[in-house]
Amino acid sequence: MGFLLYAATLFGQETVSDSLIVVTPDTVRISPELVAAVDSVINTGRQGKPKFLPNPKTALRLSLLTPGLGGGQIYNRDYWKLPFVYAAYGTSIYFVVLNIGRYNTMVDHYKEFYFLDDENAPNFGQRNPDVKSVSVYIKSQNRHVDMSIDQVKRVKDTYRRWRDWSFFALAASYALAAVEANVAAHLKTFDLSEDLTMKVQPSLVHPQLAGTAPGVKLVFHFK
Repeated sequence: MGFLLYAATLFGQETVSDSLIVVTPDTVRISPELVAAVDSVINTGRQGKPKFLPNPKTALRLSLLTPGLGGGQIYNRDYWKLPFVYAAYGTSIYFVVLNIGRYNTMVDHYKEFYFLDDENAPNFGQRNPDVKSVSVYIKSQNRHVDMSIDQVKRVKDTYRRWRDWSFFALAASYALAAVEANVAAHLKTFDLSEDLTMKVQPSLVHPQLAGTAPGVKLVFHFK
């Protein structure tokens, strides 16, 4: 700026023009664009790094596209929530695999009560009267237990329900992670500063048809 002023004084007959600064022999005018640019730099220096405001739609989309990986939570920078997301998915998948295996095992034991060896045999698919019970290994007790067909069927149906509930828990974990990412992104865009004010102002009220009467009103201001 000092150099331009000196040049303007030295060469009084010349006019130097610029999109931001115009120097004439008599005046020095700073354009509004330069003022705005300087203010922006000053404000940025005072405020520091601008606050991160996530997009709720992007958070929801990333969470749906990365099941079990916490894409929405990573996008929202809620890294402390990732262990909960991983635990929910991991636990659900564990019980899905466990109950599927147990159910299939009981299905195989249930088939032992029927003729299923030869599809061309006339008694194929019928109940085998010679099989009264089957030996089922109970892993938790590390022993074999003889079960009748009714007992095997009851245990098989129980594992089937548990398998279905495990799938439901997995789907719920998927949905809840996506909803949580969307809601958290919305909350990050709210202004939580202490800018709630209440004012008492005079007002004119109209009680029924009795005319106008003076009164007061409470005004809440949310920034």
